[in-house]
Amino acid sequence: MERTIQREIFEEAGIEVKAEMHYVYNSSFVTDDNIHVLNVVFLCHYENGVAFWKSPDEVEAVH
Repeated sequence: MERTIQREIFEEAGIEVKAEMHYVYNSSFVTDDNIHVLNVVFLCHYENGVAFWKSPDEVEAVH
């Protein structure tokens, strides 16, 4: 699970996080377009890189 989270954070935000992370909570909701979304939150510690949005339109589309 940790490697998947690290990969997703790097792909989406361009930063690396340490392998030690802690589960915080999860939630789910359905968008106006009837798309089911699962939100899983982990506390991660920064390792390296400069954060940026690779796809800001994805976030806007969900909210």
